[in-house]
Amino acid sequence: MLRFKREAPKASSLKVLKHFYTFLAVIAMVFVMPHVSAISLRSTAKAKESTILNLKGQLVSDDATAFTIDLERSQVSHKKKVRFLMALKSTHQTIQAQAGSTATGETAFIALGDEPLQEQVLSEKRLATYFGAVQIGECVDSSKKPVECDAAKKDKLMFKMLFDTGSCEFWIPGIGCTKADKYADRCSNHRTYDPLLSESYQNRVNEAGPFSEDQKMCIQYLSGKVEGFMARDTITIGDLKVNGQVFGMADTIDVPLLDEVVWDGIIGLAYPNQKLNDQGVTPLVDNMMKKKTLQNNVFAYYIGKSSGAVTFGGVDKKFFAGTDTKFRYATVTEKTYWTVEVMDIELQYGDKEPTKTGVCQNQPNNRCKAIVDTGTYLIYGPREHVTGPLKDLTVGACSDIAKLPKVTFVMFAGEDQTPARLTLHPRDYVLEFSVPVDTQNVFLEEGLGAAAKHVASPDTVNCADPENKADPKKCTKDCVIGIGPDNDPGWTLGQVFLRSFYTVFDRDTDRVGFIRNNPKSPTGAQKPIFGSIQTKLVSSDGTNIGGNGKLVKQPGPRL
Repeated sequence: MLRFKREAPKASSLKVLKHFYTFLAVIAMVFVMPHVSAISLRSTAKAKESTILNLKGQLVSDDATAFTIDLERSQVSHKKKVRFLMALKSTHQTIQAQAGSTATGETAFIALGDEPLQEQVLSEKRLATYFGAVQIGECVDSSKKPVECDAAKKDKLMFKMLFDTGSCEFWIPGIGCTKADKYADRCSNHRTYDPLLSESYQNRVNEAGPFSEDQKMCIQYLSGKVEGFMARDTITIGDLKVNGQVFGMADTIDVPLLDEVVWDGIIGLAYPNQKLNDQGVTPLVDNMMKKKTLQNNVFAYYIGKSSGAVTFGGVDKKFFAGTDTKFRYATVTEKTYWTVEVMDIELQYGDKEPTKTGVCQNQPNNRCKAIVDTGTYLIYGPREHVTGPLKDLTVGACSDIAKLPKVTFVMFAGEDQTPARLTLHPRDYVLEFSVPVDTQNVFLEEGLGAAAKHVASPDTVNCADPENKADPKKCTKDCVIGIGPDNDPGWTLGQVFLRSFYTVFDRDTDRVGFIRNNPKSPTGAQKPIFGSIQTKLVSSDGTNIGGNGKLVKQPGPRL
């Protein structure tokens, strides 16, 4: 879930206190999942040579129902990235200082006056999101048979969507939000769903309708809400078609994050919640399962250096690192979010034997809850864990990386099953960034508040510029641990964790599988974009896409 997600269901033991402002050589793998027969609902688009495997390790044939779509990457401006990571570094320094003061009896002073990290991490300061193109609606002929839309019509049906394992709701801006004075400017920068443009739109669900007031989709976030009537239409993801999918047409979008980002809406990939069940709404993945759309009832998520991908119906071998031989599975223990359990976290310094931290020994069954979340950037752990047994995971400078341990998450794989051991090397969980020399000096001498003001100044050196970055008099390299303390009682395994593993979410047997990924695996996605619609949004080649609250140019093609 994004760090701004709605509150967790009451039945969940994880109350998600996240801010709205705050995802080749291994064919002979050991897969133990049953094969699921499928009815092909693919489009007529020409298929590429498949690199997708089913869960028996067999290549999926061209006419099978499995497909990979590329995800573009959007990240905040360099200055906001520096501000976020300095805040995180300040938090870790405070942890170290407080640990030292406890031992000596002295009062810790570093960053004591600084705002808590959770309160600093507003949505516009989130470092990166990954989104993909989805067609919502289709064209039909006089006999109501689906046909290929012409380019102009198809473009109007394409939406840039965030695939989020931390929620199950599916929503996009509806045409109504452009007509509401309060949200008109916000919605004008996004594709909006107009039922009149889709010839397959339905306003009925379960043969009862049209949708009434009590069938509105309302998602309450900590900073506002998304609300609108529900609709039913055909969803096309890559070559996969899903008929009769229910989603929300949001005409109330009281979430300022959409003022900043280029993606239009969210497709939730978590388990269905009771509220949706009561309304007769089936989430996308469950609808695929019900209609037997997929080769296997799984989807897999990949994060690379500059783009990502999501595969429905199987796993794509081109994302495997080649150094791993099989997926390691953690069993899902709560069917709300993708909730798994951590048995322990081990630290291994050099060639020494791993040391158990015992972070979960006082939890029920001696296991900690953890959410595998494509919509959160950092790894977040309970404050008492990060400031206690893991307090020595810190770096003063990038040269300290060599002194850091390997961190192994020992995951519960089921009763009488061998635990899944997922190891992060120091460079997996350390975040490296370039910071202006003057800003770093201010940070060291005057603290985070002064440094934040300094880096925000228009006169501050832009270290995103390659020439400035290469000049040691202007910019310097800094590092910080990508693990943050949180008030949540469980762990959240976000993108810092997932960028090391190609991750498969398996609904057939309720497990999450991990295999080392290849961070440089090519995708067909456009190059990353940087910044914010509100300030300045540019492509990797410097082309101006938007700014001052307006989107000038759509980033990337509308497929």
